[in-house]
Amino acid sequence: EVTQTGLSTDLNLVSETADVGFKEYRFTCNLDMALKAESPAITSGIDVSGSYVHLNGAMLSNEEKQSSTPWHTGVDITQGKIRLLLPEDVPSDAGFLELYQHIKGKEFVTFLDSGDENIIINGSISDLSWLSVLIENRLGLSITGSGEVAATVVLSQGWLGTGSVLEILPQTLGVDVLDYRAEGNGKASLLLEKGGKQPDVKLHVELERGVMRRKDEPQAFIENVQMILQALVKSITIGEKEMDIALHLQIPEANIKDISAYNQYLPPNSPIAFTGGKADLTADIQMTPETADGYVRLRTSDISARVDHQAVEGELQADITLIDGIPENMEFDISGSSVTLDNVRVAGAETSHDDEKWAAHFQLRKAQAVWKRPISVFLEADLDMTDSKPIVAVIANQRGTHGWLEKALTIDDLVGEAQVDIDQDRIIIPYAFATSDKIDVGAKGVISADERNGV
Repeated sequence: EVTQTGLSTDLNLVSETADVGFKEYRFTCNLDMALKAESPAITSGIDVSGSYVHLNGAMLSNEEKQSSTPWHTGVDITQGKIRLLLPEDVPSDAGFLELYQHIKGKEFVTFLDSGDENIIINGSISDLSWLSVLIENRLGLSITGSGEVAATVVLSQGWLGTGSVLEILPQTLGVDVLDYRAEGNGKASLLLEKGGKQPDVKLHVELERGVMRRKDEPQAFIENVQMILQALVKSITIGEKEMDIALHLQIPEANIKDISAYNQYLPPNSPIAFTGGKADLTADIQMTPETADGYVRLRTSDISARVDHQAVEGELQADITLIDGIPENMEFDISGSSVTLDNVRVAGAETSHDDEKWAAHFQLRKAQAVWKRPISVFLEADLDMTDSKPIVAVIANQRGTHGWLEKALTIDDLVGEAQVDIDQDRIIIPYAFATSDKIDVGAKGVISADERNGV
């Protein structure tokens, strides 16, 4: 119903296999939508409360024929009034014809504004992966899951305005970052810190009681994950992957249920293999595609391993410091990190060491790591050990019982330095040297799948 100055509309549209466009992206879907508009005077605004859009079996595709799996969504405007930003020379009681004369030839959408009354939207969605279309980025950040959504929309000159927020309460939340995927209970929100044609969007995600794994692993070995993730994506342009993104990832708590899962990163024929033990994991990392800063901390208890033919038990603490890197390539500078072994015990066929007071500390002066399979690590480290007894036990179990060896090498308070290079499934030790007040000990060697040589 249309009067000279106002309108009242109740329009319902139902379509099968509708083709709906948004920028260069297009939806093929079953469509059910309603437009309810009420405006006694068009110049004072239009109330669109009760309008809705429901898409079922939607497929998202663009000109490059990229597409998503079918999904459905429902968006209902529970409160919404859109006003018109009219030219100053348009009277407040202008009718349709007079209004048309003033705005013809101009882009009508730029006159739309929500004013002081925000638009309130509720809905549901079966697949949150569509968010990756908006925040496509070089850190592999994406959100998956399904659930309820609620939005408060600020409309400014036809664009989403600063302060618009989308709250997501998924039934199951998935978060992808770099090479890792976390899944669990949680919530997410999107806040427009800057609106307009190329908005700045801040993503906030909280995950509780989740699990974490690498994307190519069938089973998660990190559990009870608590995660807080914040990402700021600037100047969003649909379909543009080189967008400016800064990410802050916090893991206040997580548990590694079996440390032996990390054996997959060790080169073949490695002399060390973990056989059991649990660990606590915490992390606080800030990164862009080209920079990294923060830490990862690992605390284990009752860890067990095999060093060739002898069992080794003890405790391990790793304080990994990130001072730089290229996160999109999983390359990190971890100089300044440290690793501490404590309460180490050795059990072998020839000799054993079960003095629980033994400890060793490694301080990484210089260290670079590429955390992919196979891993690549180069490090230069300072080391100090309580004494040499566990090492003597390992050597004795390799060579048989030699009383003179134990007597000569059993020394206290060793300090030294070492270089280790792990690359192309090989472990290379170009230089290792330890000294005490009695004796100096040096070593070098190479270990690969079919070679083990050393001095």
